[in-house]
Amino acid sequence: MKRVLHCILFCLLFISCKDDGKNYHLSGRAEKGALVDNSMIFVLETNSKFATTGDVIRTVTNKGGAYEFNVKLKEPFVSVTAMGYYYNEITGKTTEPTDGDKDDTSAGKITLYALAELSEGSNINLNVITTITKDRILNLIQTGMSYESAYKQAQFELLSHFGLQRYAEKNANTFSITAGNEEAGALLVISAALLVNQTPSSFQDYLNKICTEFAKKGKLAKYMITAYEANCQKLNLNQLTTWTKRYYSTLGIPIELPNLALFIDWNGDGVAGNEIN
Repeated sequence: MKRVLHCILFCLLFISCKDDGKNYHLSGRAEKGALVDNSMIFVLETNSKFATTGDVIRTVTNKGGAYEFNVKLKEPFVSVTAMGYYYNEITGKTTEPTDGDKDDTSAGKITLYALAELSEGSNINLNVITTITKDRILNLIQTGMSYESAYKQAQFELLSHFGLQRYAEKNANTFSITAGNEEAGALLVISAALLVNQTPSSFQDYLNKICTEFAKKGKLAKYMITAYEANCQKLNLNQLTTWTKRYYSTLGIPIELPNLALFIDWNGDGVAGNEIN
């Protein structure tokens, strides 16, 4: 009888240890432009279909929208949300309210999303690409797709609207404006072009409409595409480059940026930058 009890206790101990989960070091950036210091980050532990299975882990950003912490999770899938004021690439200022705007502290805030399958040392960035594709990815997963296949399809669908489909294979939750690579340039142009003609108080609603439209079939409404193309033509790329580099420099984060003209489809042939020699 004692042997049986010992076996049961051993099995229970083994199962409980097995269910304790795995330690992960999570880090990344929340960038619309960069979210300001002390913006909120929420991490939800999920299953492979991104249904919530665990607690909500909370932390805050520091300089340049960065966050970093250790966490133990039972499954390697998470849904991450960031909320806060951000650097507006068009105005060259953050959207934090001035003294005259203190009555409406929600105006100018943005909510960004990202989904991720983790590995040790996982870096998860949140940006407009991860936000727009989130619900589309979830819809594709519900049809039986794996997370990897779903994010690649959703990114290809979205980036093809902008002539930037060549960046669809690499997960956008690794893109950062601070990286100085081609993905940084593509992300900055998309982020800035979506802001043209928007106010800090109107942008969140506009972004929500884009997310809702894209989630259905992986397509944007014609007026959204037309607006984006027109907005790209309006961007002052030299100013955008200078202001963005200067802002990050004030945070103690020197960055380099590629030629932003390479990330705009100037002639409407469906491929951005091929017109540039």
